[in-house]
Amino acid sequence: MQTADGREASQRSRVRSLLAALLDLAHTRLDLLGTELREELLRFAALLVGACVVVLATTIGLGLLAAALVMALWQDHPLAGLSVAGMLFLALGLLAIWSMARLLRAKARPFEASLTQLRRDREALRART
Repeated sequence: MQTADGREASQRSRVRSLLAALLDLAHTRLDLLGTELREELLRFAALLVGACVVVLATTIGLGLLAAALVMALWQDHPLAGLSVAGMLFLALGLLAIWSMARLLRAKARPFEASLTQLRRDREALRART
């Protein structure tokens, strides 16, 4: 038979063990969250740089192409040259919108792994009770 002091020491030991496990669990989850945050920041930076390059290169290229087209057709069909150039710009703009939307949808929700792991932890704790 255990004494009251023995039971109390045993309970304190269990509480310390539980607190240590909870702190370890929290540390692991925060580490995962930090990793996912870094991934999202890198992804955002890559998207931003890519978008800037696309805008700059496309603007210069299309400007030169439109100028060449208008100059080539200026003598005979100036309105046709401007119309074709305008349609090219609109088509490229729609293509860029579609590409960026597809790229943004391709990635799962931010912090999906952390949320999934927390959901599993919650279910595991509910199963124990």
